[in-house]
Amino acid sequence: TRVLVVCDYDPALAGEMEAAAAPLLDHLLLQGPRLALISSNPTGPALAERLLQDLNASPLVARHAYLAGQQYVNLGYLAGGSSGVKYFAMSPTKAAPFALDGQPAWQQAALQGIQSLGDFATIIILSDNADSGRVWIEQAGTTNSNTPMLMVISAQAEPMILPYYDSGQIKGLVTGLAGGEAYEQTFLRPEEQTGLAQRYWNAFSTGTLVAELSILAGALWSVVAALRARSNKLGKGT
Repeated sequence: TRVLVVCDYDPALAGEMEAAAAPLLDHLLLQGPRLALISSNPTGPALAERLLQDLNASPLVARHAYLAGQQYVNLGYLAGGSSGVKYFAMSPTKAAPFALDGQPAWQQAALQGIQSLGDFATIIILSDNADSGRVWIEQAGTTNSNTPMLMVISAQAEPMILPYYDSGQIKGLVTGLAGGEAYEQTFLRPEEQTGLAQRYWNAFSTGTLVAELSILAGALWSVVAALRARSNKLGKGT
C-alpha cells in the first residue's frame, strides 16, 4: 500500500499540526504502508522529515522504523503553487522526479510501480492554510476522484475547509489540537499512557485554568480594593 502525505504547514504552527497529525499517522504507520512525502511549502520537506523522525520514536511505530528509500521517499519541495500541484496531479513522476537526497525518486523500493496519483491508496494533506488545502483538494481531487483524500488542518483553516468535507470531496477531517486529541481517544495506545495530542491538550487545559484563576483573582482583588477605598472614604467623612 502506498500513501501520499502532503506536508503544507509553516514552522510557526508546527506544534499544533504535529500534535493533530500524530495520532492519525501513528495509526496509519502501524499498517505498514509505503509513504511519499511532498510539500508545496519551501519549509515543508524539512518539517516532514522531523515529523517522521518523531513518529519513529513512538513505541508503537519503533517496531516498524521507517527508512528513507525503503519505507518512504521524501519528494522535497514542489514549486509552482497551484500550477505545480496540478502538474503533479497529472504526472507525479515528471513533476517530482528526484527525492530530497537527489536520487531518482520513483525507482526506489517505496515507490516502485507508482505512475499516477490514482496508484496511491490514500492522500493525506497536512495544512495550516485554507488556501493551500483548497488547492490540493481542487487540483488533485478532481484528477483522482477514486483516491480518498484525508486532511489534518489547523483550527483557523476549518471554516474554509469544512464545506469540502460536508460535500464529500474529502473523506476524513481532523481539526486542530482538539481533533487530534479526539482521534487519539478513539485510537487507544496500549503501550503509552498519553500520546502527543493528549499531552498538548493537558498542557493547554492547565494553562487555560491558570489564566481563568488569575482573572478571577484579579477581579476579587479589584472588589476588595474598591471596598477598602470606600471604607477609608467613609471613615474620613465621619
